[in-house]
Amino acid sequence: MYRLDESELEHSLYLINKNFGYNLKPARYHWYVETIRFDPYNSHFDNIPFYDIREKIYKILEKYTVGYSLLKNDKWIPISRDEALRNG
Repeated sequence: MYRLDESELEHSLYLINKNFGYNLKPARYHWYVETIRFDPYNSHFDNIPFYDIREKIYKILEKYTVGYSLLKNDKWIPISRDEALRNG
């Protein structure tokens, strides 16, 4: 069984509605869901320890995402690719 956070579920329903013409509830756009997300609990910048490997992995992930974000004070904020690379 796979568990989605509430925002991930809402955003998934938003994308289904947008792409397939449904009207599923509770659909809601959450910009950060499609980003590479970093947070102090689950996903640290240094989880991939070497800069050159991290850079190559980010290039692969960028094909399927729309940017980077960081959880700070319980809010997602956009960050740049360079910030994600430098902080690792």
